[in-house]
Amino acid sequence: MTRPHIEFIQAQPLPWKRGLYGGSRPKVRWKALSMDKESGESSVVIKYPAGWKRTKKEHLLVDEEIFVLEGSIRIAGIDYDEHCYAYLPAGYERPRQSSKDGAVVLTFFSGKPKAVPGKAPRGLYKRKRTLKFLDTMEMAWGGILP
Repeated sequence: MTRPHIEFIQAQPLPWKRGLYGGSRPKVRWKALSMDKESGESSVVIKYPAGWKRTKKEHLLVDEEIFVLEGSIRIAGIDYDEHCYAYLPAGYERPRQSSKDGAVVLTFFSGKPKAVPGKAPRGLYKRKRTLKFLDTMEMAWGGILP
């Protein structure tokens, strides 16, 4: 089954839930914008509190795509500030993750985001699919304005 098509969603009235589904990110709050209950695939907004951190090496068994709406988050030594983007495929290793002052991150998962401790098994991580960092404010944008 696929997620239902959604034309428009007003996220503000959606309730915040505690602890990301799949158990990979305790102590965060999140809102589901879209979710496939069978596969766990989803579009969510995650709110990381100030001081949030994960200090042990782990990886997800699914792809994660992020776009920072507010604040900043640090993943595997890379700082993602407001308007930064990344595509981190299944098996991407995260030795540490943190958010010093908190962050709100639009996140897409290709399945249920279960974190697995330690090194990813050989063959899971596909480096060529990775987009580690993109600052969308630094991109050249085309358009009709001179």
